[in-house]
Amino acid sequence: MEPPGRNSQQTSRLSWNLLWLSVLPGIPLIVFLLRGFGHLLALKCAKRGMPVFAGCLTESGAESLREKAVSLPGKLETIIVDVSSDESIARAAKHLEQATEKYGGLHGVVNNAGIFGYSFFDDFLDVEQYREVVEVNTFGVIRVTQALKHLVKKTRGRIVTVTSAAARLGLIFHGPYCVSKFAASGYCEVIR
Repeated sequence: MEPPGRNSQQTSRLSWNLLWLSVLPGIPLIVFLLRGFGHLLALKCAKRGMPVFAGCLTESGAESLREKAVSLPGKLETIIVDVSSDESIARAAKHLEQATEKYGGLHGVVNNAGIFGYSFFDDFLDVEQYREVVEVNTFGVIRVTQALKHLVKKTRGRIVTVTSAAARLGLIFHGPYCVSKFAASGYCEVIR
C-alpha cells in the first residue's frame, strides 16, 4: 500500500526505508536509511539479537524485510512511514515513544533516508525537482529529529545524520541532491 497522496512514479523514486533499531540489546536506536543499506543494517542488528523497529515507505519494502528477518534472534517490527509527511512522522513518533518504553527509552537516532532525484544541468531543472529532493533529504531529517529528539534527550542518547560527500563538494549534474545534503549537514551543525 502506498502512502496517501503519492503516485507510483513518486513512490518508486522515494524508495527508501526508515529503520529503527537498537545498537545493544535493549537500547533502541532509530535509523532512517536507503533500502539496500537499511535492509542490511536492520538484518545485521536483528541477527545480533537487537530489537529493530523498521519504518518503510511501502508495504512491499516492509514485507521484504520481515521475510528476511523471520529466523533471526532479534525482534523486528515494521511501520509504514513517509519522512516527507508531518502526520506520518508524528504517528511513528507516538508509536515509538510507547514501544521503546520497555527498553528504557530511545537512545539514538540515525537519519539516512534519502533520494537522489533528477540529475542534469541546472539549466534544465526546475524548482519543483529541487523541492522534491529537499523535502525528503533535508526536511525529512529535520522532521524526524524534531519529532524524536525529546526521547533521545531523556536517555542522554545521540542523533547522527548520514549525508554524503556531496554535502561538502557541489557536483555538476547533481544539483538537487547536493543542495539537500549541504542543507542537512548545516542543520546538524545547528543542533550540535
